[in-house]
Amino acid sequence: GDGSPNLNRWGSYYKIIRKCNTILQNLDRPRDLNNMDRLRIEGYTRFIRAYAYYNILVDYGPAILLGDEVVNTNAPLEEYDRPRATYDETMDYTCGEFEKAAQLLPKEISILDFGRPNKGAAFALIARLRLIHASPLFNGGPAANSYFGTWKRKTDQVNYVSQQYKEERWALAAAAAKRVMDMGQYSLHTVLKD
Repeated sequence: GDGSPNLNRWGSYYKIIRKCNTILQNLDRPRDLNNMDRLRIEGYTRFIRAYAYYNILVDYGPAILLGDEVVNTNAPLEEYDRPRATYDETMDYTCGEFEKAAQLLPKEISILDFGRPNKGAAFALIARLRLIHASPLFNGGPAANSYFGTWKRKTDQVNYVSQQYKEERWALAAAAAKRVMDMGQYSLHTVLKD
């Protein structure tokens, strides 16, 4: 590498999204797949796609949301020149996709499937995103205003980051975190003070 590994992550995430969209579009193709396997693959694929958007959101902010569209790799550049969604739209889409994945993911992962995502992983990432969304930087108010007040989408002059404070985002974040705790599968990992 050139010592700046994060420089072209954006493109890598979209390669992942494209591969996931290709899989989701072709789930009915393999004849030897039973319905349970199909749903399991759909769950993992939706999780991986949502995780790519999660990384875009955390690293770069608002994403270009492609939905289920498979953008041709040799399409002209204009195909890719689309406005980004807003921060809120990216947040809601990503959380919604983690929710859909969670419905299809197993609650427990066997030792043979070690490292694969489960329902708890999807719920935990939603909780983390909802907490970020409620935080002062992205939830209206002085911080959001000083950092992002002038950042607007050229196509319609909408603020990329909402300048309107929404109290209910804290409730949403709390409920998402409580859902993970209520699964009864996880405990807080604490580190002893030096």
